[in-house]
Amino acid sequence: MNKIRALKIGDVSVAAGERGFGSLGYVELADGTQVRIPLMIVRGLKRGPSLLLLSTIHGPEILGIEVIRRIIREEVNPKRLVGSILAIPVANPLAFQNASYVTPYFDYFDLNRSFPGDSQGTITVRMADMIWSAVSKSDYIIDIHGVPNAMGHGYTVVRLSGKDSVDKNAIDMARAYGLSIVISEQRRIEEKGRLPGLQALAMHNGIPCILVETSGWRVWSRTAADSGVRGVLNVMKTLGMIPGSVEKQEGFVCPKPLKTHMLFANKGGILHLMKSPGEQIAAGDTVARILNIYGDEVETIKSPKAGYVCAYPFMENQAVAAGEYVALIGEIIENYKI
Repeated sequence: MNKIRALKIGDVSVAAGERGFGSLGYVELADGTQVRIPLMIVRGLKRGPSLLLLSTIHGPEILGIEVIRRIIREEVNPKRLVGSILAIPVANPLAFQNASYVTPYFDYFDLNRSFPGDSQGTITVRMADMIWSAVSKSDYIIDIHGVPNAMGHGYTVVRLSGKDSVDKNAIDMARAYGLSIVISEQRRIEEKGRLPGLQALAMHNGIPCILVETSGWRVWSRTAADSGVRGVLNVMKTLGMIPGSVEKQEGFVCPKPLKTHMLFANKGGILHLMKSPGEQIAAGDTVARILNIYGDEVETIKSPKAGYVCAYPFMENQAVAAGEYVALIGEIIENYKI
């Protein structure tokens, strides 16, 4: 009567106490090549939460692949697991193949802005539809991204849904993960019922989800991977999926939640960084300078708020054009309650 049934998603069927590997499905290219979305499942012997781990929605953000490998292959024993882990190590294989933020050559869509997807849509929207089938079978989600030049080992984002229990559960997950926490206020639902990003849409549908911006872009380090594994295991401990106590993260962690402000260049030139990621700043502090190719300073970029430098997210190139994103500032949220 209480026997745990096998779990089947995509072409993966996993019995209780086992691991399984396969795919959610595939999209087909012009020459008939089938590009599959990889899926890994660990099924526990006891009933419990279903946790979805996602990585590489954007092609250059690869650290989560290593985090997921270690969680699935090394850290979790299926026979001691309570509940199930669903893991998608490469959510957008086409973007991954080309280290591209969007799906290259086809529709040039951002997968993270394509949910819940449509089985009859363009190639990225079809991938989103397949991934959403796993989202809909999950109770909790950890969506692993990456950002260059981040403070500490990164930070965790919680996009509020306006639903108290969902928001509280997501914030509890973020606290357990152990990195600095960024709170993003509730976003307006678009006319077609879609929200901006997988996290916001999952939260809107009652599934607590944290988005982890790990430190790294096209590369990963063992210390960053250690932090990611520690964070996922901490969340699993909090959810009662595995035994043990939450472990403190190493490196810089902001003691209070943050509200972020994106700073952009208004002039073109070479970007000079005036602070370090994780450094505390006052309102009006200079965080970057832009010098033109003749060496003249053409712009001084100042922080609008007191807080911390969360990241300098330039993508491997400190030559910037007007309108490019150059810094992310975290304003401290005092007396935050949820």
